[in-house]
Amino acid sequence: MDTICDFVYDGTFDGLLCTVLRCINMRLAPSSIRPFDTLSQRTKDIVRIYTDRALAARFYEYIGNVASCGTARLISDFYLSASPDKETDIYILICKSIRHGAAVEGDFSDGLMDRVQNSVCDLYREAQTYLREISFRKSRDIDVAVISPVNSILPIIKGNILRREELGDVTVFDRNHGVVLVRRSDISKTVYTGGKSVPENAGCDYLADRSRDFLYRYPELLHCG
Repeated sequence: MDTICDFVYDGTFDGLLCTVLRCINMRLAPSSIRPFDTLSQRTKDIVRIYTDRALAARFYEYIGNVASCGTARLISDFYLSASPDKETDIYILICKSIRHGAAVEGDFSDGLMDRVQNSVCDLYREAQTYLREISFRKSRDIDVAVISPVNSILPIIKGNILRREELGDVTVFDRNHGVVLVRRSDISKTVYTGGKSVPENAGCDYLADRSRDFLYRYPELLHCG
């Protein structure tokens, strides 16, 4: 395969799936894959991938069919982890899954599956810890919380939070990953805002005021999976 230095995507799981699919179709082995807002500089070698949610959904379903639903879920969980170079690892994992099917989950020969399994375990351990500790403050009639997890845990704890009977409309901001869980009336999403869209010191009033903006103007972080 030929190599292109960097691929950039919109920071969502759908966007990453579209990036991996482009690499496979064009027989390009990426040296790196990064959300576009995390790059410190631009070079002529960067290839920007635009997200097609329908295409991503079909590709995710294909991975589940040729490997297993468990493999597909493992990939989406690993995406939420804080593992370094997880995007490139996911590219390799998807290629191996397509080539070897569900057997990839038992292949610990090169260290990849060790990284995946350990990272996903850390993700779920941290999610359980935050479920016990997260606290909300009422602002503009919205229940607001700010968290700073190591892993991107909001998609994991979303259901537990939204089932809490004492909560109404909800906004939870993960300041480390630029991710927001928001519910207004009967609509809820976990969205990716990008690294610089929300001030690092954003307070509850600011987050409450922007809750509708988060819900309707930002892409869903984990649409597939």
